[in-house]
Amino acid sequence: MPSSSPTTRSPTLSFDATYSDKVRVNQIGYLRYATKIGVIVDDSTVSREFQVQDSTGAVLLAGTTSVYGADGASEDHVHQADFTALESLGAYRLVVDGIGSSLEFNIAPNLYPDLPHESMNYFYFHRMGTMDIEAEHLIDGRYARAALHPGDDAVPSYNNWCVGCDDFDLQGSWADAGDFGIYTVNHAISAWTLLNLNEMFPTAFEDGSLNLPESGNGFPDVLDEVDYGSRFVRKVSIISLYLFGLICKPHVLTEVSTSSLSTLIFQGHVTF
Repeated sequence: MPSSSPTTRSPTLSFDATYSDKVRVNQIGYLRYATKIGVIVDDSTVSREFQVQDSTGAVLLAGTTSVYGADGASEDHVHQADFTALESLGAYRLVVDGIGSSLEFNIAPNLYPDLPHESMNYFYFHRMGTMDIEAEHLIDGRYARAALHPGDDAVPSYNNWCVGCDDFDLQGSWADAGDFGIYTVNHAISAWTLLNLNEMFPTAFEDGSLNLPESGNGFPDVLDEVDYGSRFVRKVSIISLYLFGLICKPHVLTEVSTSSLSTLIFQGHVTF
């Protein structure tokens, strides 16, 4: 393991800071008082000198690497550079003598200032129904897309296993993952978690805070999201005291994905 106390000195010369993909850091950055480790891909079995330089090339910290050896995941022979002692906020590069420089990284008091909003944006992006997912409501507009399964408003049960049931309106849900399945239990847990969050922290996601299509309607945005994602549950529940547990949506990532797909499979159910 690398030492938590690297050798520090005041070198008169800065190492060559030409970029090398063999010098790797956390590009998101490092928290000010957290452990800070860089990884160097190097077959050498002896330590190398490293520096942490700022944008001007000035050296803020220097030390020697620890030879970690074979990394089981990447199958590389690696060294580790520990620069935990550097706590000054700013932008830096890790530079290793004879190898080169990492990409720039930041040491900051907070690396994830938008994480709550980004987490909530997951739900909007995974909406399934008649609405397109629009760039103006996404943190990253590149992921805008057309509506998924907009025609699933009258879907029969698979092989008519639900005798006497009407066709099911399945619009208004969240895709559980990339397979576009709908898991009623997962939905219920997610909806309850968001409702509980609103109950405990009512000012966390107030009306307009998440920039949803429903923003501005006078209700907290978190409740608008729960309302949308839970609509399908109201339409498929309590038939002979059963609540459907899994809904599988056949889906191919082609142009057909935005058309009306009328086949849908119900696999199993859970009692309550």
